[in-house]
Amino acid sequence: MGKGDFLNINLEPNQIIEEALAALDRYLKQADLVIMVDPEDAGVLTDSLCTSEALEKTTRCVMVISTEECSKMPDRHIFLTVTDAKIKLFEQIYRMYEASNKLLLYTRKANYGTMWNYVDNGVITEEEMLEAMLL
Repeated sequence: MGKGDFLNINLEPNQIIEEALAALDRYLKQADLVIMVDPEDAGVLTDSLCTSEALEKTTRCVMVISTEECSKMPDRHIFLTVTDAKIKLFEQIYRMYEASNKLLLYTRKANYGTMWNYVDNGVITEEEMLEAMLL
């Protein structure tokens, strides 16, 4: 488990964005899939993701980025704890990577197009959602 190692607050705004983009590029090269956990729900979502059977079973190398620590994480995966400011910055540039299918935002925010809608309506379980996400 690691700590985020970038983002010098004394930089100009465009330099901060450049550093965040460079950090995300490094993370995407280290892992097959990078999952950013929404800080508003990080307390619940981080642990449910890190302890899921789906994460244990996947053959992909997954990096989880969260503002909260996780209690258990399979050794072959990477966990990175970052500050609220860093994850919010990542969220701002998330749309640039969204189409790559290598960067996911794990959130409970209301959006009828999300897998959580299926979970909330009993169509699939949370574990089934995680398995689909980690394919």
